[in-house]
Amino acid sequence: MTKLFLLLTGLTLLTSISLQSTGSDEKSVEQGVLAWADSIFYHHEEYRFEQYHAEYTDEYQIAILRLKMYQDKQENLENIKQKGFYKKTKEEYTKEHNSLVNKNIELKSIVENFQNKAKYYQILFWSNIKTNQGPTAYYSHLVTLNNDFKVTSAIIKSEIGKKNDKTKILYAKGTKKKK
Repeated sequence: MTKLFLLLTGLTLLTSISLQSTGSDEKSVEQGVLAWADSIFYHHEEYRFEQYHAEYTDEYQIAILRLKMYQDKQENLENIKQKGFYKKTKEEYTKEHNSLVNKNIELKSIVENFQNKAKYYQILFWSNIKTNQGPTAYYSHLVTLNNDFKVTSAIIKSEIGKKNDKTKILYAKGTKKKK
């Protein structure tokens, strides 16, 4: 029963920590997709993003769990001291507290500077994209990016407003862009 509780607690912590790190990662993914779209399409506008997903590496998830564990240790120590349940001397508390503070700073730096953070990122990218038949059509692409936020694949998932099967996306390569 204890092992099940620890497993569930660990998964809950991992989820909450992953959600914290997704904010900046999600923005980086969106910027990477926009840079790709600007370079690949003749013209696109009115974009939006949906269904962001990051597949983080095991090593990164372990680093996050270690940080959370030490943050919890520091918080528990402070709570015990504040409530008057700490039985050691003031010097021992200061030494223990400083040790935890330093460890948290070290682990936070490791997490923030982690090199191999994700196996991949995925996001659904919607945009009005210029077609060979004049107006734009609203396309969704499932875009996959690598750990460096570079697009590795993009698959058209759906299109709205496409006239017929001869309607094709106009790509920047081989066409002259309007200034």
